[in-house]
Amino acid sequence: MPFVNILQGMGVGKPAPASGLEVSGNLTATNLNVGNILTLRSATMNVLDGSGASTFLVTPYGRVGVGTSSPSS
Repeated sequence: MPFVNILQGMGVGKPAPASGLEVSGNLTATNLNVGNILTLRSATMNVLDGSGASTFLVTPYGRVGVGTSSPSS
């Protein structure tokens, strides 16, 4: 159940959200719009195609893979 505090924001799985929206756990969205900057800290960004295959991957170590889920450089 979401926790809503009009002064702090909305928390999903978080009773005291630290920002406008804070989610504890996985987030699944059909459409996700991000403003000017997308910042990931210690995270992997993986873009999948319709079949679930990795098409673009950025690891926390700065490795980028296009068409692979295990880039070596």
